[in-house]
Amino acid sequence: EGSASWVVASRSPARDPSAAGAATKYADTAMRATESAAATVTVSVSVDSSAADGRVSGGANPTFEQGATVYDALMACGLSVNASSTPLGIYVSAIGGLAEKEYPGESGWKFSVNGEVIMRACDSVVLQDGDVVRWFYVR
Repeated sequence: EGSASWVVASRSPARDPSAAGAATKYADTAMRATESAAATVTVSVSVDSSAADGRVSGGANPTFEQGATVYDALMACGLSVNASSTPLGIYVSAIGGLAEKEYPGESGWKFSVNGEVIMRACDSVVLQDGDVVRWFYVR
């Protein structure tokens, strides 16, 4: 009991290891909050069907946690999307009711990031802060 009262008597904020631990824990939490605020990406996304009949268009400037994909950006536009999971990833077959192959030839939806058309599944392309995503219909 004597040592227990000594421990209680010795607890001052300057010398108490648990107080120092609490301060460190608080600093770590504050740092994590700052990091998580920095761990977001804001992108610009647009949908354009002017090469078809122009009936589908939209856009948004969503903010996501890091790791968001081109597919996430499309979903942020609030348009109806028909998509399927394939062995290569998510394949978008229609946006806003405008489906692939509604026109002769190889018509359908493609996307670009920062002006570069990417021929991969939209859920495999991770976005960076400031990226410009464009979904467009080709015919």
